[in-house]
Amino acid sequence: MAAELIPAIGVTPAAHLSGIKSTARATNTTPVLLSAASIANSNTIWTASNDNAIYMRGAMIVSMLRAMMGDTKFFQGCKDYLNDPLLAYKSAATADLQRNMEKQLVGVNLTPFFNAWVNGTGRTNYSGNYYITGKKIQFRLMQTREPAGNPFMPMPVVIKIANAAATYDTSIVIYHYAPDQLGYTDRAYGTSGRR
Repeated sequence: MAAELIPAIGVTPAAHLSGIKSTARATNTTPVLLSAASIANSNTIWTASNDNAIYMRGAMIVSMLRAMMGDTKFFQGCKDYLNDPLLAYKSAATADLQRNMEKQLVGVNLTPFFNAWVNGTGRTNYSGNYYITGKKIQFRLMQTREPAGNPFMPMPVVIKIANAAATYDTSIVIYHYAPDQLGYTDRAYGTSGRR
């Protein structure tokens, strides 16, 4: 495990997570998945950019999967992955993780997500608007990417909703499938469909 993932003594969990997020966002030119051709020797993985991509950006990808799937489905997907009979006494690949996570999200294809975040490079920024009508809230999310020429990057977007008195709040997760498609994700039940 990379030394950066182990929090320093006296560092709060929130500060540690903030550091991981900052490093992951700054690591936008190196993909998490290193091609066999790019690995000159066993030390290649430990260069700063590869180390940050694999561990910090990798940690954020796992965090996005958990947000998208909800704890129950995410942890069941992890258990299935660890106990996958197809992987017994063998090396696992990213496709094996994807397959086990997709089993928990019936009808959801995670290939665009994995292509963008594991195989691709870049990062996203979001802006948005909301409209309230009675008890309904409509969201409009706009994703920009760095570098600007990058294709759309599907991802979960966590939105916190609170009343003015701060006596009620909730968080919802929207899965931004495509530039013009949002999916509501119930954290307890997994992705429930496109809206």
